[in-house]
Amino acid sequence: VLTPVKKAISRRRMLLSALFRFSLIPLALMCCMPRLHPTLKGEVWPILLTMVLGFTNGYYGSLPLVLAPSCVPPRFRELCGNTMMLAFAFAIVCGAFTSYGLDLLLGPHPGAEACPEINATSTINRYMEKPPLALV
Repeated sequence: VLTPVKKAISRRRMLLSALFRFSLIPLALMCCMPRLHPTLKGEVWPILLTMVLGFTNGYYGSLPLVLAPSCVPPRFRELCGNTMMLAFAFAIVCGAFTSYGLDLLLGPHPGAEACPEINATSTINRYMEKPPLALV
């Protein structure tokens, strides 16, 4: 006989956790806004925020996946688990597209390229002018 999993987290705590995670978005934006002189300077802030978002996403992302099937009758548990995985994948895709929107919100990127003096044509031409090494 399978016993349902006990609720590990209350609805109120889950809502407060979601609001806390949502409040991390403005902090993440402050790490790169304005583009050339961000409000939160240094490398510690983005690393810390990424770690907090990663751990909380893992915990609060997997918690509903584990708890939801125990809240439905046994014959619907597999369907519930599959539906939860589909919803989780959809949420991740929505988050990825939201990041593009937030990137647009920050404004245009600075015009600097990583290596402006090197392009593919000049690199190829430079190596084509040298004769190949002779095999001994």
